[in-house]
Amino acid sequence: MSSPDELRSYAVDCARLAHCATDPYDKARLLNMARAWTHLADRVERLGQIPGNLPVADNVAGPAPPGCGEP
Repeated sequence: MSSPDELRSYAVDCARLAHCATDPYDKARLLNMARAWTHLADRVERLGQIPGNLPVADNVAGPAPPGCGEP
């Protein structure tokens, strides 16, 4: 499972791509994905605060998507 910080970085990537999207459908889809990544990060973070839960592993989800051609 990915860390909450990694999941939030995916949300940021989706929001950045949404900002660059010209198609309204694509923009809405990317913003929904950003919200979903944020929601998942919040849930993983809460689960990690419950005593007895296993620590979260990193680097399982793969690389984040590229931006709009900007570094």
